[in-house]
Amino acid sequence: MNTFEEIKELWLSEQEVIPPSDEIIQLVKKYQNRKKRMIYFMIFILILLVLILCYVFSFQNWKLWTTPLGEIIIVGAFLLTISIKMRLLKKEKLNYLKSNKEYLEEMKNIVSGRRKVGRTVFFTFILFGSGYGIFIFESVYPDIRMMLMTYLGILLYMLFMYFVFRLIVNKYQNKQIEKLFKNIDHISKQLSD
Repeated sequence: MNTFEEIKELWLSEQEVIPPSDEIIQLVKKYQNRKKRMIYFMIFILILLVLILCYVFSFQNWKLWTTPLGEIIIVGAFLLTISIKMRLLKKEKLNYLKSNKEYLEEMKNIVSGRRKVGRTVFFTFILFGSGYGIFIFESVYPDIRMMLMTYLGILLYMLFMYFVFRLIVNKYQNKQIEKLFKNIDHISKQLSD
């Protein structure tokens, strides 16, 4: 495979799963562009939230060391989330270099549930929850009942966000991908007829 001709023959001999069509390519590119726009929007919102939090935290008068520690952890969790989104954006940009076949296979793996949840996502949830818990400690520590109810609320919120809301978002994304596959199948049937 040292010569250009051998590489060219290998490239031309690869069987595509879908027939080449401008409509199919446009559907895939439209999906990719929509996904990239959403990532840019989320990064913008996260940066805006970090700036607002820093502004609000600058007016915070604290008596215990837990309040600034909580602030630092919360901002760190936001920065970690921004870095995760930036990495996802980089991955989406690299998807443009993949062939349609590779990209669609990756999307099929996403729909079939073969993707894994990164440890960083779970770690981010823990950071947000613990940061908030440490942040509000100063205001709830005098009343033990209020402290227990507050921390129970934080725990329930984190469990809901991770085990329910995250799954709902993944289900919505899977429906979008399945809709894309249905459109591709419809166009492929039209081309084969």
